[in-house]
Amino acid sequence: MWEVEVPRARAGARLQDGLVGMFPDALPSRKGCKKAIAAGRVQVVRRGERFLGTTATRLREGDVLCLEPLPAPAVAVEGGVTVGYEDGVHAVVWKPAGWVTSGAGRPSLRAALKGALVASDADDRLGQPEPVHRLDRGTAGWVLVAKTQGAALALGGQVGPG
Repeated sequence: MWEVEVPRARAGARLQDGLVGMFPDALPSRKGCKKAIAAGRVQVVRRGERFLGTTATRLREGDVLCLEPLPAPAVAVEGGVTVGYEDGVHAVVWKPAGWVTSGAGRPSLRAALKGALVASDADDRLGQPEPVHRLDRGTAGWVLVAKTQGAALALGGQVGPG
């Protein structure tokens, strides 16, 4: 569990606002902070009493914020990609916080997928595995990956636009 003391400058702020930047590697955005609070990963220690923070919790100088790290991914594979599930048409892979899902940023999950997954032998196989949806750079989590055109259409229709 990571801990940080609330400075005077953040006293009086709501937790969802005051938490931003206090754990810069794990929670770099306001959206990520709100998700961590909603998931019960943020605790507040005030005068020796520990309680789960909510988006409405008001910070006080001297409070200690505790962040529960995300659980470690299950199965590591070469190239830094962690595969939770894989078959001939799709996969579920772990995107670490700090990686972009796709695009020019580095490191990129899309770029890492090429050598990390077994290519499909289906007639409608894609040139390389493609993430079906995105997660923010600062967000860690599982990403659906299509290996075939059919899987891309089916999964994309279930999760919405990427």
